[in-house]
Amino acid sequence: MATKGLANDAFARAMQGLARAKPAEAATAARRVDMLPDQTRRAGTEVQPDGVISQGELSSFVAMGRTVAQGLSAPEKRMAQAAGVLYQAMYETPAQAMRLMTTPPQVAWVKEVPISTLSGRLQVLQSSPPTGRPVLDTDLKAFAQRVAGAGQRTIGPDDFAKALQVFTPDEHYLAKELFNRLYFSKPLATIDTTGATPGGRAATLTSTITGTGDLPTGGYHPGASPVTYALHASHVLELTLHARESVVDLNSGQTWTPDRSHKVSIPLAGPTELAIVTRGVRGQVKERLLIDEPRELSNGVVA
Repeated sequence: MATKGLANDAFARAMQGLARAKPAEAATAARRVDMLPDQTRRAGTEVQPDGVISQGELSSFVAMGRTVAQGLSAPEKRMAQAAGVLYQAMYETPAQAMRLMTTPPQVAWVKEVPISTLSGRLQVLQSSPPTGRPVLDTDLKAFAQRVAGAGQRTIGPDDFAKALQVFTPDEHYLAKELFNRLYFSKPLATIDTTGATPGGRAATLTSTITGTGDLPTGGYHPGASPVTYALHASHVLELTLHARESVVDLNSGQTWTPDRSHKVSIPLAGPTELAIVTRGVRGQVKERLLIDEPRELSNGVVA
């Protein structure tokens, strides 16, 4: 969590966004802050550069900006002010949990594919190491017909589970590639969920649903193992902000400034801690959000 401190590069990113600092200025400030006294450490270790801006170091920088601001350059003054907002967001403002997708969506993916529509080559690429070189290659339509069975006009997920018993070892790898190509090569759905932050700001979660299939490819009896699938979601959170507000990620230091419609779009990669803040001399923290939208939606066995 952010309360454990902020890596130097994350602090520098935050200063670029919140204080409009240039990258070189922000990186220099991060190194200097990492060398400031940390009064929370035991005697003799108050100054201990370690690549992380701790709570005590950040507090020292904020205090320095308040007491000797006349000795700082203009960019340093802005960064000291922004550091005060960052400190408030990380250590003084309680986090509020927020989740828009309260019920994972039910996404249908099982479908029959007409074999007549298939064409081209089916390849398995070398993955260890990932050279991209084909190690298995066959005609896609012909192999799909083998999976479905002679005379069948369509191929469905259940055909794979039935055909595994008669596959050669190479065909197991080809079948896994075909399974994912037929059913999971494109996003299954895009879903918008609307709501609001605890503070009342409009929020929209755009979720892209994808899937993966897994077929047994090794062992003594691979045909005895099930064919499984899993559905996943990747999310982008759109927030509508008020005047002069920005958003900062309290773990990565990434900041977002709204566009002309007062909106920001934030990709979510797992649990995310965000602070909505105002910039400048009177900068404040408006909200601190702990967001953990579901990424693993469902899984199952193909019978």
